[in-house]
Amino acid sequence: MEKDYYGYIKNINELVDEKNIRQAVDSLKTLGKFQLYGNKSWKPYEYSGYTLITPTFYDDIENMDSYRTIINAKKILRCISNPLKIIEAPDSALHMTAARLVSGDYFKENIQDKKENEFLDAVRQFFLKQPALKKLKFEIKGITVFSTGVIAAMISPSCEKDYGYLQDFRDSVYNEKSLKNYGVERKREFQGHVTMFYIERELSAGEKKELGDAVASVNKKIFANPPAFYIKRTEVRRFDNFLGFYRRDNWPLFEFI
Repeated sequence: MEKDYYGYIKNINELVDEKNIRQAVDSLKTLGKFQLYGNKSWKPYEYSGYTLITPTFYDDIENMDSYRTIINAKKILRCISNPLKIIEAPDSALHMTAARLVSGDYFKENIQDKKENEFLDAVRQFFLKQPALKKLKFEIKGITVFSTGVIAAMISPSCEKDYGYLQDFRDSVYNEKSLKNYGVERKREFQGHVTMFYIERELSAGEKKELGDAVASVNKKIFANPPAFYIKRTEVRRFDNFLGFYRRDNWPLFEFI
Protein backbone atom coordinates (compact mmCIF):
# COMPACT_ATOMS: atom_id res chain seq x y z
CA MET A 1 0.00 0.00 0.00
CA GLU A 2 2.87 2.37 0.81
CA LYS A 3 5.00 3.91 -1.92
CA ASP A 4 8.68 3.07 -2.04
CA TYR A 5 11.16 5.90 -1.54
CA TYR A 6 11.45 6.85 -5.21
CA GLY A 7 7.70 6.66 -5.74
CA TYR A 8 7.13 8.89 -2.71
CA ILE A 9 9.65 11.50 -3.87
CA LYS A 10 8.06 11.52 -7.33
CA ASN A 11 4.60 11.99 -5.84
CA ILE A 12 5.63 14.91 -3.62
CA ASN A 13 7.49 16.63 -6.46
CA GLU A 14 4.40 16.32 -8.64
CA LEU A 15 2.15 17.71 -5.92
CA VAL A 16 4.19 20.91 -5.53
CA ASP A 17 4.61 21.35 -9.29
CA GLU A 18 2.84 24.45 -10.58
CA LYS A 19 0.94 22.61 -13.30
CA ASN A 20 -0.50 20.11 -10.81
CA ILE A 21 -1.42 22.88 -8.38
CA ARG A 22 -3.40 24.75 -11.03
CA GLN A 23 -5.17 21.56 -12.12
CA ALA A 24 -6.12 20.80 -8.49
CA VAL A 25 -7.41 24.35 -7.98
CA ASP A 26 -9.53 24.10 -11.12
CA SER A 27 -11.18 20.90 -9.84
CA LEU A 28 -11.59 21.99 -6.21
CA LYS A 29 -14.30 20.49 -4.03
CA THR A 30 -15.31 21.82 -0.63
CA LEU A 31 -14.19 19.84 2.43
CA GLY A 32 -17.47 19.82 4.37
CA LYS A 33 -16.01 19.73 7.88
CA PHE A 34 -17.17 23.18 9.07
CA GLN A 35 -20.43 25.05 9.45
CA LEU A 36 -20.86 28.80 8.88
CA TYR A 37 -22.82 30.65 11.56
CA GLY A 38 -24.58 33.92 10.77
CA ASN A 39 -22.46 34.37 7.66
CA LYS A 40 -19.69 35.53 10.02
CA SER A 41 -17.69 32.68 11.55
CA TRP A 42 -16.93 29.02 10.90
CA LYS A 43 -17.36 26.31 13.53
CA PRO A 44 -15.88 22.84 13.01
CA TYR A 45 -18.12 19.81 13.17
CA GLU A 46 -17.31 17.42 15.99
CA TYR A 47 -14.86 14.70 14.97
CA SER A 48 -13.05 13.01 17.84
CA GLY A 49 -10.25 10.53 18.30
CA TYR A 50 -6.56 9.94 18.94
CA THR A 51 -3.70 10.35 16.51
CA LEU A 52 0.08 9.98 16.55
CA ILE A 53 1.73 13.22 15.44
CA THR A 54 4.88 15.29 15.69
CA PRO A 55 4.57 17.95 18.40
CA THR A 56 2.43 20.90 17.38
CA PHE A 57 4.24 24.12 16.42
CA TYR A 58 4.56 25.74 19.85
CA ASP A 59 5.90 22.49 21.34
CA ASP A 60 8.26 21.53 18.51
CA ILE A 61 11.55 23.19 19.40
CA GLU A 62 13.37 21.07 16.81
CA ASN A 63 11.40 22.59 13.91
CA MET A 64 10.66 26.10 15.19
CA ASP A 65 12.40 27.89 12.31
CA SER A 66 10.80 25.64 9.70
CA TYR A 67 7.35 26.27 11.14
CA ARG A 68 8.01 29.99 10.98
CA THR A 69 8.60 29.52 7.25
CA ILE A 70 5.20 27.83 6.96
CA ILE A 71 3.60 30.63 8.98
CA ASN A 72 5.14 33.24 6.67
CA ALA A 73 3.60 31.37 3.75
CA LYS A 74 0.26 31.32 5.59
CA LYS A 75 0.37 35.09 5.98
CA ILE A 76 0.83 35.55 2.24
CA LEU A 77 -2.00 33.18 1.38
CA ARG A 78 -4.24 34.66 4.06
CA CYS A 79 -4.10 38.00 2.27
CA ILE A 80 -5.70 36.54 -0.86
CA SER A 81 -8.12 34.18 0.91
CA ASN A 82 -11.81 34.94 1.37
CA PRO A 83 -12.43 34.15 5.09
CA LEU A 84 -16.04 33.21 4.30
CA LYS A 85 -14.76 30.47 2.01
CA ILE A 86 -11.35 29.42 3.35
CA ILE A 87 -10.60 28.60 7.02
CA GLU A 88 -7.05 28.94 8.33
CA ALA A 89 -5.65 26.24 10.59
CA PRO A 90 -4.44 27.96 13.79
CA ASP A 91 -0.69 28.00 14.39
CA SER A 92 -1.27 25.96 17.56
CA ALA A 93 -2.65 23.07 15.46
CA LEU A 94 0.21 22.80 12.94
CA HIS A 95 1.74 19.29 12.91
CA MET A 96 2.62 16.28 10.77
CA THR A 97 0.74 13.03 11.28
CA ALA A 98 3.08 10.04 11.72
CA ALA A 99 0.28 7.45 11.98
CA ARG A 100 -3.49 7.69 12.25
CA LEU A 101 -4.85 5.80 15.24
CA VAL A 102 -8.58 5.73 15.90
CA SER A 103 -11.33 8.28 15.29
CA GLY A 104 -14.84 8.96 14.06
CA ASP A 105 -17.83 6.72 14.72
CA TYR A 106 -15.75 3.73 15.84
CA PHE A 107 -13.97 5.83 18.46
CA LYS A 108 -17.20 7.43 19.65
CA GLU A 109 -19.09 4.15 19.95
CA ASN A 110 -16.39 1.83 21.28
CA ILE A 111 -13.66 3.81 23.05
CA GLN A 112 -14.70 7.32 24.04
CA ASP A 113 -15.36 7.56 27.81
CA LYS A 114 -15.21 3.74 27.99
CA LYS A 115 -11.78 2.42 27.10
CA GLU A 116 -9.62 5.51 26.63
CA ASN A 117 -7.26 4.69 29.50
CA GLU A 118 -6.94 1.11 28.28
CA PHE A 119 -6.17 2.32 24.79
CA LEU A 120 -3.52 4.77 25.99
CA ASP A 121 -1.89 2.04 28.07
CA ALA A 122 -1.81 -0.28 25.03
CA VAL A 123 0.01 2.40 23.04
CA ARG A 124 2.41 2.99 25.94
CA GLN A 125 3.27 -0.71 26.14
CA PHE A 126 3.71 -0.84 22.38
CA PHE A 127 6.23 2.03 22.47
CA LEU A 128 8.25 0.25 25.17
CA LYS A 129 8.79 -2.68 22.80
CA GLN A 130 10.09 -0.55 19.91
CA PRO A 131 13.80 -0.46 19.02
CA ALA A 132 15.61 2.85 19.40
CA LEU A 133 15.57 5.01 16.28
CA LYS A 134 17.71 8.02 15.47
CA LYS A 135 16.21 11.40 14.66
CA LEU A 136 14.88 11.39 11.09
CA LYS A 137 15.60 14.21 8.68
CA PHE A 138 12.89 15.24 6.23
CA GLU A 139 12.31 18.56 4.42
CA ILE A 140 9.43 20.83 3.43
CA LYS A 141 9.26 20.75 -0.36
CA GLY A 142 6.55 23.36 -0.83
CA ILE A 143 2.81 23.92 -0.70
CA THR A 144 0.13 22.09 -2.62
CA VAL A 145 -3.62 22.36 -3.05
CA PHE A 146 -5.58 19.12 -2.76
CA SER A 147 -8.72 19.02 -4.87
CA THR A 148 -10.51 17.69 -1.76
CA GLY A 149 -10.35 21.18 -0.23
CA VAL A 150 -7.08 21.30 1.71
CA ILE A 151 -4.00 23.51 1.33
CA ALA A 152 -0.90 21.97 2.90
CA ALA A 153 2.90 22.11 3.13
CA MET A 154 4.34 18.84 1.84
CA ILE A 155 7.05 16.97 3.73
CA SER A 156 9.55 14.67 2.02
CA PRO A 157 12.46 12.53 3.31
CA SER A 158 16.01 13.76 2.81
CA CYS A 159 17.32 10.23 2.26
CA GLU A 160 16.03 6.73 1.57
CA LYS A 161 17.22 5.38 4.91
CA ASP A 162 15.16 7.79 7.00
CA TYR A 163 12.08 7.17 4.87
CA GLY A 164 12.54 3.44 5.45
CA TYR A 165 12.86 3.93 9.20
CA LEU A 166 9.60 5.89 9.33
CA GLN A 167 7.80 3.28 7.25
CA ASP A 168 9.12 0.49 9.51
CA PHE A 169 7.78 2.40 12.50
CA ARG A 170 4.39 2.85 10.83
CA ASP A 171 4.30 -0.83 9.87
CA SER A 172 4.88 -1.79 13.49
CA VAL A 173 1.98 0.44 14.58
CA TYR A 174 -0.46 -1.10 12.14
CA ASN A 175 0.73 -4.67 12.66
CA GLU A 176 0.47 -4.52 16.44
CA LYS A 177 -2.33 -6.86 17.53
CA SER A 178 -3.00 -5.04 20.80
CA LEU A 179 -3.70 -1.83 18.86
CA LYS A 180 -5.78 -3.57 16.21
CA ASN A 181 -8.10 -4.63 19.02
CA TYR A 182 -8.95 -0.95 19.50
CA GLY A 183 -9.63 -0.32 15.83
CA VAL A 184 -6.22 0.95 14.77
CA GLU A 185 -5.73 0.19 11.07
CA ARG A 186 -3.95 1.60 8.04
CA LYS A 187 -6.60 3.36 5.97
CA ARG A 188 -4.33 5.31 3.64
CA GLU A 189 -0.70 5.55 2.66
CA PHE A 190 1.72 8.00 4.22
CA GLN A 191 1.74 11.45 2.68
CA GLY A 192 3.59 13.77 5.05
CA HIS A 193 2.05 17.22 5.25
CA VAL A 194 1.18 20.14 7.50
CA THR A 195 -2.38 21.36 6.90
CA MET A 196 -2.60 25.14 6.53
CA PHE A 197 -6.10 25.92 5.22
CA TYR A 198 -9.47 24.27 4.63
CA ILE A 199 -11.71 25.29 1.71
CA GLU A 200 -15.41 25.22 2.60
CA ARG A 201 -17.14 27.20 -0.14
CA GLU A 202 -16.76 27.07 -3.90
CA LEU A 203 -14.28 29.61 -5.26
CA SER A 204 -15.01 31.81 -8.23
CA ALA A 205 -12.86 31.54 -11.34
CA GLY A 206 -11.01 34.68 -10.29
CA GLU A 207 -10.39 33.38 -6.78
CA LYS A 208 -9.10 30.09 -8.16
CA LYS A 209 -6.62 31.86 -10.41
CA GLU A 210 -5.47 34.09 -7.57
CA LEU A 211 -4.97 31.09 -5.29
CA GLY A 212 -3.02 29.16 -7.93
CA ASP A 213 -0.84 32.19 -8.65
CA ALA A 214 -0.16 32.78 -4.95
CA VAL A 215 0.77 29.15 -4.15
CA ALA A 216 3.08 28.93 -7.17
CA SER A 217 4.75 32.21 -6.18
CA VAL A 218 5.22 31.13 -2.55
CA ASN A 219 6.83 27.88 -3.66
CA LYS A 220 9.32 29.71 -5.86
CA LYS A 221 10.19 32.40 -3.32
CA ILE A 222 10.00 30.65 0.05
CA PHE A 223 10.58 26.97 -0.64
CA ALA A 224 13.18 27.14 -3.41
CA ASN A 225 15.60 25.85 -0.76
CA PRO A 226 13.49 23.39 1.25
CA PRO A 227 13.83 23.91 5.02
CA ALA A 228 14.61 20.84 7.11
CA PHE A 229 11.87 19.08 9.07
CA TYR A 230 13.13 16.72 11.78
CA ILE A 231 11.12 13.89 13.27
CA LYS A 232 12.47 13.75 16.79
CA ARG A 233 9.34 12.83 18.72
CA THR A 234 5.86 11.48 18.07
CA GLU A 235 3.07 12.02 20.56
CA VAL A 236 -0.39 10.58 21.12
CA ARG A 237 -2.78 13.52 20.95
CA ARG A 238 -6.53 13.80 21.36
CA PHE A 239 -8.71 15.90 19.08
CA ASP A 240 -12.38 16.88 19.06
CA ASN A 241 -12.26 18.62 15.67
CA PHE A 242 -9.74 19.66 13.04
CA LEU A 243 -8.58 22.83 14.84
CA GLY A 244 -7.01 21.52 18.04
CA PHE A 245 -4.73 18.67 19.16
CA TYR A 246 -3.97 18.31 22.85
CA ARG A 247 -2.30 15.89 25.27
CA ARG A 248 -1.62 15.31 28.93
CA ASP A 249 1.89 14.93 30.29
CA ASN A 250 1.44 11.25 31.16
CA TRP A 251 0.15 10.22 27.74
CA PRO A 252 2.45 7.98 25.66
CA LEU A 253 5.09 9.32 23.30
CA PHE A 254 8.00 7.89 21.32
CA GLU A 255 11.35 9.67 21.22
CA PHE A 256 13.73 9.33 18.27
CA ILE A 257 17.15 9.60 19.96
